[in-house]
This record gives sequence, C-alpha cells and structure tokens, in this order.
Amino acid sequence: MAFRHDVAGGNGALVVTQLRSPNYDPGAGTGWTINKDGSATFYSITLPDFPAGVKVTFSSTEPRSPDVGDLWYDVSDGLLLSQWSGTAWVPHQIGTGAISDSAITTSLIADNAITTALIASGAVTETEIAAGTITAAQINSAAGILGGMIASGTITGTNIAAGTITAGLLAAGIVVAGIVDATTISAATFTGSVFEGTDFILNTAGEFFYSPAIGTGNLAFSIAAVSGTDPNSGQTYGKGIYAHGGGAAVGMAISGGIPVLDLSAAGRTHATLDAEIFPLATNAGSANELAWLVLTSGKESSHDDAAIQLVSESADATIPAKIVFEFGGAIAVTLTSTGFTVENWIAGVLGNGWVNAGSGSVVFQYRKVASPPNSVEVIGEINGAAATSSVFFQLPSGYRPASNQLVPAGSTTTSQTAWVECDNAGKLSLIATSFVNKYYFHGTISLDA
Repeated sequence: MAFRHDVAGGNGALVVTQLRSPNYDPGAGTGWTINKDGSATFYSITLPDFPAGVKVTFSSTEPRSPDVGDLWYDVSDGLLLSQWSGTAWVPHQIGTGAISDSAITTSLIADNAITTALIASGAVTETEIAAGTITAAQINSAAGILGGMIASGTITGTNIAAGTITAGLLAAGIVVAGIVDATTISAATFTGSVFEGTDFILNTAGEFFYSPAIGTGNLAFSIAAVSGTDPNSGQTYGKGIYAHGGGAAVGMAISGGIPVLDLSAAGRTHATLDAEIFPLATNAGSANELAWLVLTSGKESSHDDAAIQLVSESADATIPAKIVFEFGGAIAVTLTSTGFTVENWIAGVLGNGWVNAGSGSVVFQYRKVASPPNSVEVIGEINGAAATSSVFFQLPSGYRPASNQLVPAGSTTTSQTAWVECDNAGKLSLIATSFVNKYYFHGTISLDA
C-alpha cells in the first residue's frame, strides 16, 4: 500500500520512497527497509512470543539476550534452525507434523547428507522401505553396510532377492563367522575359485584339507579324488577320505569299484602297500554267490604280505564258510567248520629237459602244509635223460626257504645216492652222478630255516 503520511506519501511537495534503518546495507546484509510499493526487507527480525513465550529470529548473527527455547533461523546458512538451550544454540528438529507425506524425495536430499549418525536406532524398519527401493548402486561402496548396523534377525533370506548379493559387492572381511546364519545360504549359491579359512581350504579341484594349526606335519583331515601332498603341511594324503595324526593315517576310498579301509602306521619308510581291509564278492548275482572280507598286512619294499580271508557260505549252501590264510598271495592253510585243511597240490611244469617219469608214476607237485609248520611239501618221479641242467623247477615266491635245504631222493634203476636241493631262490636241483635214470623223492622244506 502507499504511504498515508502526507509528506512521506507525496501529498505535499516531498515524496518519500522508503523508510529504512540507519544500518541498512543490502551488500552487507544488515538493517531493514519498508518501500513505498508495500514491499519490505528485514535482514534481522524477531517475532516475540511465537509460540507463547518463544521468540523467533531471522538473522545472519546470533540474537542477543535470548531466553531458553528461543528459535533462530540463520539466514546466512540456508535458514539453519537452532534453539537456545540456556548456554548455546543447538540444532533444532522440525516436527514431523510440519512435513507432508511425500514432501521430501530423493531428489531433494544431497548425496551423503543422511548418514547413520543422523538416524536414530530403530527409526527405519522394513515397513518404511518399499520393495526394490534400495539397490546396490545406492549403497556407498567404500563403507558399505557393516554387520554392526544391522540388528540380529532383521535381514532374512526372504528379504534378499536371488542373485542380488554377488561376490563383487562384498568387501574383504565383511562376512565373517557369526554374521551369516547357516539357514540363510541355499545350496549351490556360493561360488568362487578357493574357499579358505584360518584352518582349512577348499580348492578348485574340490579337495578339502583341515589343519588345526597351519604348519609342517599338522594335516588332520583330507578329502581328495587323487593322492598327493598338502602344500601347507608337507604331508602326503591318499585318494578318498583320510584322518591324519602323528604321522599315521586311516582312510576310506573306492579302488577299482571296491571299498577299502586303508591303515597307515606312523614312521614307515619302506612301505609299498599299507595295511588294508576290504570286502569282495565272488560269483556276484549267481546262485553260489560268496561274500569275502580280506585283511592284509601291507608290504615292505614289495616283499611278501600276510593276509586273512573271511569267506561266507555260498548263497546256495554248496560252498562252506571258511577262513583262508595267505602268505605272498599263496594259500597256506584253510580253516572250515570241520578243521584245518592244507593247500591243494600244485602241479609244477618241469624245465631244462626234465620230464615226469610217466607210466603211473606220481607227477612232480608241491603244496604248503600246516605240519611241520610253515613248510612246503614236494613229491615227484622225474626223468632227466634229456636234461641240460641239474635244475628242474623253481618254486614261486612264498614257497622259498631262507637257506639251502636237501630232500633225500632215490632211483628206480640204480642204487646210487641222490638228493633234491632247494636254494633260497626256490630252485630245485637233482644232485646225482648221472641224470639218465628215473629219480623219486618226497619230503618237506622248511620256509623258516
């Protein structure tokens, strides 16, 4: 409106275009002015008793002599609102009733303006966040969301869409033991080249190794498809599932379709085969099917082993149950429900021109016997008319004595003395003045002597 005073308003000779304070300076932002056209500018204004007992001041400088509860809008700092506490101006929050729904949108909030320090604990819950509102692009990649910011049980599997969290979104050390519940990770969703902890490793080959303390000789457990050496402990491991401790190991594996329990003693340096326990089946699927359980001692430097075979009665009851004792792969004694039986006779193929005597004479053969203990029985009637050497046969491994031994022999055509000698290589030789006659012999060779 126009000024009503005659002089100020122009009814007299003088026209006053504005009224202003002595310190009015738009450049400095001080003072005030009331203009003839009705406009006004106040660089500092105080509204007393608004609301009751509270003064509201708009200025670039702190109000003087404020009372507790007075409000100050700092016009030099984007109308920052503060309230006098009695000792200082402190930031004052605008009541939620002054903000209409949807008035504040993401476009009105500056980047990084809202930090965790400005959000009261429990103020934002899942009911305040619409589905799909927060995406990976809106999360600060440097700080991220730390485990301490999320209350236990707040985020469950139903809150995370499939494929939302990938390895590239997880900073090193973010996911540690105790943060992820086992029920929130579904099968086949964790991928990566190596999964490694402080005491275990799962590598790209699917091999698993556990050591309670990483270091030489500390391998405790291994799962591997092939045998090898663990780089962390320097220990060898077998194909299958193995438990290790103090240099010894026990493992389970499938070898050639046969389940094997492998037992390795500590400190062995010449072993070429560990002690093993494994099952077998003979005539599988047939009427006379047999079940076996084999226990072998293992081998030292490929030498003979000892083995026990437990054999069930056949499915059709035609073959009795038995226990077979072997040495070096050769059957020594068989035990059935009726007692011990010795090994069956094994016919030997003569060499160096020697032949069996024929005409109803006993052929050369051998077998292990239970008495005398650990002995080989030999028998035969042979002809050396075409012999080119005194050696007529060599016993196989497992049938050879520790030292040379003699078995008496006789001749059907002469009374000369003859012997059959067996050396520690198992070679059987006829000791006589002439080989043209027929010689017979029957005796035992001790494998212990």
